[in-house]
Amino acid sequence: MDFARIFSNDRFKGWMILASLQILVSLALFHDFLFGDRYFAFLDIGSDTYHQYVPTLIHMASPGNWGSAWSFNVGLGGLAPFAPDPFMLLGIAGGAEHVLDLRIWVYMAKILAGGAAFYGFGLAIGARREIALMVALAYSFCGYIMTDGQWDPFSADFAAYAVILWALARHAHRRSSWLIPLSIVWAAYTGPFNFFSIGVFILYIFLAALVASDRPAATAATWLRSIFPKCMIGLLLSAPVVLPVVFRLLESPRVTGPQSTFATRLSELLSLNDGSTILVELAGFFHKNLLGVGNQHAGWMNYLESPGFYVSLLALSVIPQLWRGNPVDRRILIAGGAALGLFVLLPAVRYLAFGFGLDYFRVNNLWVSILLLVLASRALGVIAERGVGPRLLAATFAVLAVLLLYLHDGLLHRISFAHERAIFAFSGLTLLLLGLFAGKVLQWKNFSRLALGLVAVEVAVINYPSFHDHRHVVTPRTVGFKDATLPALAFLKARDPGFYRVEKTYNSVSLCDALAQDYMGVKSYWFHSAGVTAFFSDLGLIPQRSRIKNFTNWLPNFEGRFVLYSLTGVKYVIANQPLDWHGFRKIHEDGPLSILENDLALPLGVVYERQYPREEFLKLSSEAKDFTMINAVILDRLHGDAPLVFDTSQLARTSSNWLEENYAIPARTLKRRGLVIEKFSDGNIIGRIDSEVPGVLVFSIPFARGWSVYIDGVERPVFSANLGFLAVDLSKGPHRVELRYVLPGLVPGALVGLLGLLILGATSANWGRFRLASFSRETA
Repeated sequence: MDFARIFSNDRFKGWMILASLQILVSLALFHDFLFGDRYFAFLDIGSDTYHQYVPTLIHMASPGNWGSAWSFNVGLGGLAPFAPDPFMLLGIAGGAEHVLDLRIWVYMAKILAGGAAFYGFGLAIGARREIALMVALAYSFCGYIMTDGQWDPFSADFAAYAVILWALARHAHRRSSWLIPLSIVWAAYTGPFNFFSIGVFILYIFLAALVASDRPAATAATWLRSIFPKCMIGLLLSAPVVLPVVFRLLESPRVTGPQSTFATRLSELLSLNDGSTILVELAGFFHKNLLGVGNQHAGWMNYLESPGFYVSLLALSVIPQLWRGNPVDRRILIAGGAALGLFVLLPAVRYLAFGFGLDYFRVNNLWVSILLLVLASRALGVIAERGVGPRLLAATFAVLAVLLLYLHDGLLHRISFAHERAIFAFSGLTLLLLGLFAGKVLQWKNFSRLALGLVAVEVAVINYPSFHDHRHVVTPRTVGFKDATLPALAFLKARDPGFYRVEKTYNSVSLCDALAQDYMGVKSYWFHSAGVTAFFSDLGLIPQRSRIKNFTNWLPNFEGRFVLYSLTGVKYVIANQPLDWHGFRKIHEDGPLSILENDLALPLGVVYERQYPREEFLKLSSEAKDFTMINAVILDRLHGDAPLVFDTSQLARTSSNWLEENYAIPARTLKRRGLVIEKFSDGNIIGRIDSEVPGVLVFSIPFARGWSVYIDGVERPVFSANLGFLAVDLSKGPHRVELRYVLPGLVPGALVGLLGLLILGATSANWGRFRLASFSRETA
């Protein structure tokens, strides 16, 4: 094969130019990351890259962790952090040891893929090659991917939504039965909650297509007959991921329970953004670095969450030139301006992307940037044909200058003056370049080349602080997850190969240490079910409500409440400080760390004879709650005709043997009736139990849909007990117990996905016959 001939072909020239520019700009931005001096992971406001996503990738880099959708490395237990995103698979391809090394290359792959797809989109909507290159380069390094994209899911969206755009635009010229469905599938697989946003995004594109069409009725008919059905096939193919996510959301504290925010967002449907938010949004058009970088950012919420729509000053400043185009161009400009105005003013426009469950900007940032670049692409086409209108150009830069001065005045205490100077400098260069073209000093060919170069330099300079100024970055010298915990865990695994939980009094890095260091703990940072968050909130370990968004993601350990460690089966504690907890004894010491064994740690499942109503339990003090739970099972509704109810008044009696009577003796009794595990895996547990009394068998596993319990081979009804743990009723005597976990929605999702695959196959076959028949007619 003659590769030189292929790449010298004019068809590939644009792709090669774009890739070359992407690499050059990336070298300027990421040289120290690319050459291994620093890892692409941050310890400041971008810390989720290191605190959550890196341990997730380390965990998933071991194929042994793929066996179940449930993982006991996620706190007390939760859904395993796995999504079949091709970028995630690339990130773990080198194994756990090379997760950090690969991060910058995965990020680069997203930039290259997203930019290339956007270039294809530009060509598909009729842009000149040089214009498509400009907007694709601006997209490759837009504010979204450079800042928000430091969080893994957002950078995956950057590539996925560009592919959707390309697939939809290409459909008008080269229809196929598979490109649109597969683009939908890819987007759905890149993030756990993308399915709703994808639908909103496609609706926006449909409305944009109607606005841009000379024949709106025909365009609508094409969408209804061809594009929407293909999108539905894509949704069907996504069902193996989408349906489990739907079930997950239904069990999430984000949707149900006292922590749900849906009603709050819905009540704000007709409200306006406050003045400060509007100012910050306007600043976002000039890159959110205008308000500071990293932890020094002073915009809405924080650096990665705040609005940012930067797409280069060239793209921003040419948009008004659409007014000099044809009536369709003017209609597009008016509609686009109205959409931007509504977005800036009405919070409901961005709430829609999350089904009114969240108030984030997030993917909305990307959509606004896409809109700006589409308008800029069309405007550059007008400029190429009709030149630059001097009056319109002067008015545009007058408005931009006034806006920047207004932001300077309104946000003076937050402004980054260095970034402000850079914006003014590149505004001047952009005005000079457009002025030279308006004055016909430059012809289009030279103008387009200089404009492309200016965009490349601008995005490199403007984005550089996002990665280098006041950022706390992980380096090869960062100890991180490879601290003294690893030898301590190795000691425990050699000493005790059985099932048990371990907890630490410190964090090696974050609440997600267990994922990276491979142990079963208590604390975690993840998307938890309502069951486990109820346990933590009802015990006062996290608040019932908080101003911190999604505060239920962060579940701590139990600090000094040692009874709770016993209750949840924490057999060992690795401590970096002296501890004096009843029932804990030191068994090993290595440098600053000590390992304590908990002689009263309960097995994974225990049988309670006594009960206590939850309504009364919630009125108790924290200490009384802990000791009550070691004496009785907490139930929403007492079981049995004459249940044995625990008398909490005995906790108020003082005696020299108080801890022995109210803690040690009940704990030993529960241990004697505990589950003896014979086979353990995350999704299947088999054991035996022998109880001298009938009662409630409670597992220290969060109650979640998907778990089933078999007693002596017969499936038994499960329910929630002990504030959110899995439980079944159990008769006295010896029993064989088996627990199984099947991801809710997985089986119906797989069946729906198979249906989508069959429909895709049938439509592909019909389309192939249609094309063959058309070709035969043409050749005849």
